[in-house]
Amino acid sequence: MSNKKLIIRSLIVTTILVGLWLIYFEAIVPFAAKANIPYRWQNIPLGQKRNIVHDYLGAPSINKWNIKGDEWNQRKNKNRIFLNVTYNPDTTAKRYRIGFVYNYWFGKRTYILKRDSI
Repeated sequence: MSNKKLIIRSLIVTTILVGLWLIYFEAIVPFAAKANIPYRWQNIPLGQKRNIVHDYLGAPSINKWNIKGDEWNQRKNKNRIFLNVTYNPDTTAKRYRIGFVYNYWFGKRTYILKRDSI
């Protein structure tokens, strides 16, 4: 086999592997994470007071509402799904963000799955 054919085959194999890598991290992981969003997180009561949001979602995992808002976490294996709710100064929910932190063997990646604001 000539050197030119070896280089072409190596480039083709490398291109296929990079393509599979991109499909996995850009399509499969976010799709699976969206399918695992908890049911209550599907309809966040924006425009409602903080105590109503707490009644609907339960007590937050991280409570820094005067700085960043409230955060709810759900862990599966080494990965984490989170919900951040940000409030106006009058404690009305104004924005939320649902994300997924995917930990793999050489790093981690954060995906924003859903967000909305009023």
